[in-house]
Amino acid sequence: MPQKPAANPQFCATAGPATTVPRVLSVDWPDETTAKALSVDDLATAILFELAAQGADGQLLNRGNFMNYVVDDQHEGWCPGGRIVTTSVYIAGMDARNHRDGLKQMVGEAWDLLRTQGHLAPDPTQGRNTDFVVFTKRGRDFVSRPRSQAVAWARAVAALNHPLHQRLQDIGVDASFRGGHLDVAIRNAFRDIEHCIREMSGLAETSPVTLMDKAFAPDAGPLADRGTPRPPQNALQRLFMGAFGVYRNAPNHSYVTYDPGEAVEIVLFASLLLRELDKVGARVGTMPADVSVPPI
Repeated sequence: MPQKPAANPQFCATAGPATTVPRVLSVDWPDETTAKALSVDDLATAILFELAAQGADGQLLNRGNFMNYVVDDQHEGWCPGGRIVTTSVYIAGMDARNHRDGLKQMVGEAWDLLRTQGHLAPDPTQGRNTDFVVFTKRGRDFVSRPRSQAVAWARAVAALNHPLHQRLQDIGVDASFRGGHLDVAIRNAFRDIEHCIREMSGLAETSPVTLMDKAFAPDAGPLADRGTPRPPQNALQRLFMGAFGVYRNAPNHSYVTYDPGEAVEIVLFASLLLRELDKVGARVGTMPADVSVPPI
């Protein structure tokens, strides 16, 4: 039985040919504790940036190779950032193997998510060997952002896991958001809701807030629910007036850049407003789906 060599804190070893040139993990690569605490989406983001940092080494654009690059086969542990990666074929006992395999499974799940999200695609030069990948345009655009912005955007996209109202999907709000055009997604969502309300109410008010005020005016507005008590009518009127005063007008009068976490909540709020408008449409006889797409 070969003796396990003493740990050398300078090296993080992986299985591979003896001719492999030592490489260094980027300092941004998470340590094992951090990696285990990350969501699969955040670990996938870390992998994508590490692949970009190691871009000159095409061998790492391979699922198995990358696993062996970041998981230490000698010490059955995780290779932290800033460590030199050398080679080893040493494998210890079953507990160590299980630990190592668990880490590789964690990396594999995050790697597969990058494929699902369209950041990586099979390398067309490798025939049937789909373990080799290339960056897609979406992947290249993602890592071209500052890392903090990219991470925030990735988390926002992951949070957009509830289907938006079909109308927002039809006009491309979902695609705009997932493509990183957050301000465009918000502006188009509220612009479309405004158009629906103008068409459904028959009002020609140019001010969005004034339009909401008159369309949902208790006991008088064409979209008001006269069959309910006045307080709920007031609440619906104020809901739409407030929403449009904050989220529809601001991007039109000044340059607004929303934080990705805030942006996803605003888009989901717009979707909720449309679902409320579906209820109004069922009552007045004209649904949002019956309204044409607003002119560009």
